[in-house]
Amino acid sequence: MKTMKKVLALLVAFVMMLTMNITVFADGTTEHTITITNADPAKQHSYEAYQVFSGSLEGDELTMISWGSGVKGDELLAALKTDPTIGTDFSSAATPADVAKVLTAYKDNSASLDAFASVVGAKLSTTKAASSETKSPYTIKVTGDGYYFVKDTTETLAEGESYSKFMLKVMKDESIEAKDDHLTPTKKIVEGEERLDENSAAIGDTITYEISIPMPKMDGYKSYFFQMKDTLDKGLTFQKVTSIQVAGEEIYQKDQLSTDDYTIAAPEGKGGNLNITYKHFIDYKGKTGNVVVTYEAILNEDAELEKSNDNTVKYKYSNNPDKTGKGEPGENDYPTGETPEDTVKTWVTQLDVLKTGDNNTIKALEGAEFELSGDALNIVLLTGTKFEAKGYTAKTGETILDGEYFKLNDGTYTKTAPTDATKEKYASETDKYVKVSFENYKTETGEAKKVTAVTGEDGKIHFTGLKPGTYTLKETVAPSGYNKVADLTIVIEWDETNHTFKVGAADTADTKYSGYTADTDKNTFKITVDNKSGAILPSTGGMGTTIFYVIGGLLVLAAAVLLISRRRVSEK
Repeated sequence: MKTMKKVLALLVAFVMMLTMNITVFADGTTEHTITITNADPAKQHSYEAYQVFSGSLEGDELTMISWGSGVKGDELLAALKTDPTIGTDFSSAATPADVAKVLTAYKDNSASLDAFASVVGAKLSTTKAASSETKSPYTIKVTGDGYYFVKDTTETLAEGESYSKFMLKVMKDESIEAKDDHLTPTKKIVEGEERLDENSAAIGDTITYEISIPMPKMDGYKSYFFQMKDTLDKGLTFQKVTSIQVAGEEIYQKDQLSTDDYTIAAPEGKGGNLNITYKHFIDYKGKTGNVVVTYEAILNEDAELEKSNDNTVKYKYSNNPDKTGKGEPGENDYPTGETPEDTVKTWVTQLDVLKTGDNNTIKALEGAEFELSGDALNIVLLTGTKFEAKGYTAKTGETILDGEYFKLNDGTYTKTAPTDATKEKYASETDKYVKVSFENYKTETGEAKKVTAVTGEDGKIHFTGLKPGTYTLKETVAPSGYNKVADLTIVIEWDETNHTFKVGAADTADTKYSGYTADTDKNTFKITVDNKSGAILPSTGGMGTTIFYVIGGLLVLAAAVLLISRRRVSEK
């Protein structure tokens, strides 16, 4: 009797996948209700219950133990004797009571108990009771006292979900909390102490990503497959992993793509997939916290302007504790699921300059050179014109235009060759150039943090790859016959609420900002710079002071000439 009491005590506390507290009714034909509460009520599951042992309760004792209606008893006994994961525990068992006696030595949530449940799950009969609800809580009506096996039979799992572990219980009306995983990764862009879903960057900037996911419970698993699957848009170039932490433990070994703990499959070139596969992840079973990965990528010259440059992550994981393989990379003999995706976005912008003349009556001026400078510059893609020494070979995206050009002292170019009368106007009598038009010409600003370009026949320059900051647009060379404009200050800001770029704070009385607008549809900026033709006027003092000096000097000279002439006349 003491042995039977011990068996009963074990069965009351016995949990395989879920935690249940269930006792036995004395009446072996009494109907009992199992209520199962799922961790996420919005996710639909279905459950079935099978009677493993039947018996009769007398007080706290379960007597007259026999095989239940829910299992193939003889086959189950044979399997328990030969299963390699159990060993020899049941080698001498001959009856259901003998099997129950062996179970008294097993601890709750132990590997031995998990192995026993797996063998039971493979030897079930067709006699069962099932839940019918479409959402948590779920109920199963069973008849008779005994030891019941509860199984998650959900046909299609939602993203991030897993099957509930097998459960073994002695019955009464009691609730069960299902211990299934609900895994969802969280991805952020790291900027100092901030963790962002969206940010803005310049081409060439390094972006740091942080991916965090809760530790899986892994209840009932003998092995566990766990893999991070990260996808970079073509505008992002993977650089390196900087950290891999599991439950607070750093397992990443610097620059090592494969160790005893993980394998990293890194993309080469622009875009691609970064996969991190964890080896023997089951060793972390029971640990709490998060799995956290940190890595870096660079925003490259293929970055999109009109849409965000996305980085998306999801995890692939074991989702059925009753069917597990080796759980190592390359093994496919175990069921897996995938989590929901989480995406972060990076935006980049562009400044479009249009050069016009004489109050926009000349709609496009060719040959104006502009310099854009600012600490926020990194790498800039240019669309415009440049002049290269004769013999230059065009690069991808460039076209050498017909004609030979000569550089003048004022920085402009002409097709007219120098003569003896005009050679002093030329930078060098022998400097010969060709004109090159280009699109997305990559220029690294370096420590100087500035870049120059020349307007083409359409009067335009595009500075692509900018981020929020304060920039100075300087006209370094005006088209022949036109005056240069004063330097222009350009302020670009990022609207974190609407995730768009906007014109930054500026002096509203400053007419230099006329025509500087944000094109929110294209995430770019436009500015029109108008030149005036005619003589170049003094930059300080206005025209009056200089003219007075000139006229005054001429008057003094005329008066002196007149005075001398009169004296000569008088002397004669």
